[in-house]
Amino acid sequence: MNQAERRLIIHVGPHKTGTTYIQKRLIDARPLLKKMGFHYPEFGISQFGHHRIVRYFSNQGNDDINFPLEILRENIPLDQNIIISSENFVTLNEIGLNRIANFFPTHKLEIVFFIRDLAGLWPSYWQENIKHGADYTFLEYMAWMHGWMEREDVIRLETAKQLRELSGIFGINNIYAHIYDNVIDDDQDLFVYFWQNILNLPLGGLEGGGALINRSVESHTIEIIRILNQLYKEREEKSPGGKLGTEYLLNKALYQDHENFEMYVSEFERYANIIRIRENEKQLMVFEDEIVSTFGGRIFNKGVGRSLFKTERREKTVVAASRYWFLKPSVEDFMESTYQKICRTSQSPRID
Repeated sequence: MNQAERRLIIHVGPHKTGTTYIQKRLIDARPLLKKMGFHYPEFGISQFGHHRIVRYFSNQGNDDINFPLEILRENIPLDQNIIISSENFVTLNEIGLNRIANFFPTHKLEIVFFIRDLAGLWPSYWQENIKHGADYTFLEYMAWMHGWMEREDVIRLETAKQLRELSGIFGINNIYAHIYDNVIDDDQDLFVYFWQNILNLPLGGLEGGGALINRSVESHTIEIIRILNQLYKEREEKSPGGKLGTEYLLNKALYQDHENFEMYVSEFERYANIIRIRENEKQLMVFEDEIVSTFGGRIFNKGVGRSLFKTERREKTVVAASRYWFLKPSVEDFMESTYQKICRTSQSPRID
């Protein structure tokens, strides 16, 4: 293959834009990709994405990833079209991003970035954080997102900043941005869109699709996990990480088989707040204007004119409660019983 024709597609996500689903489908499609002249490396995979490759370029100095450059060259064939995918690429600093640019000097670089409406991204990120050990309420989370409060372990979602950093290293003409919401609103399979519009490949022979990897979770379930995390932090003075959330979601039926579970759901629905994220909220309008002004020419499925979105943005609602709403005898008893049961189970080697 002529050097000028080689493509390096770096799919950077970011988080909560269907990245895991795309990665899973890329693994499944490896044989077909090979026939089409593309290589999705097995090397550096953690779960479905190339998270270990990102860790290498970040040069964190851990022994298990501090391998010589030659090993990377041996395992990634530089004479082929290459697809690398990890939502963690956006966490790299300037030094790490420059290492990537210098490592693939003979390839045509394409940085693929999916942009998602903040109104949908905020609740999705908050849920994911809860599943991984966070205990803050959605209202607290939104206060940090708007800059009204500061907290070191909460990362502001700064899409424009991420795009600026990537274009600063790789060049704006190597940014290939796509609107996640427009793909979903058009009832398209996200991977089929990726295959046709990013890889520019025909659909013939492509199989499977439609199965979500990281599904959204019911509000009352997320609240149970949040309370479990809160109780653990208060008693153990450390984060549980994802072990309580993982155990609860894996064996939800077991923990819901409790005489007070329906009562808990009823009380949650009674005391929870309906939080409305309106389409004309100032931060959402600033977000859209900033993205269009700077990167509009590099977005390949945007709406008409200065609109990112093809369909009218609708009000989003989130059902979430305050921090200590559950301190009512019946609900507190249910949560204490669930906490004790899940803590006993989570000591199992299958969870640790």
